[in-house]
Amino acid sequence: MAVARAPRPPRVGRPPSCPLNGDEMSVLLYIVLTVAIFALLGLVQKLVEGL
Repeated sequence: MAVARAPRPPRVGRPPSCPLNGDEMSVLLYIVLTVAIFALLGLVQKLVEGL
């Protein structure tokens, strides 16, 4: 007699072909803007030190 196996739970997360949802895009945008602002501040600091 075969033993019935429990059904597998659904996979959590997005499949690789699925585009990013809004939450992930907003986090990515926040990180990119933060890095850009700090880079700009670093350039301003270098220019001010040169005066």
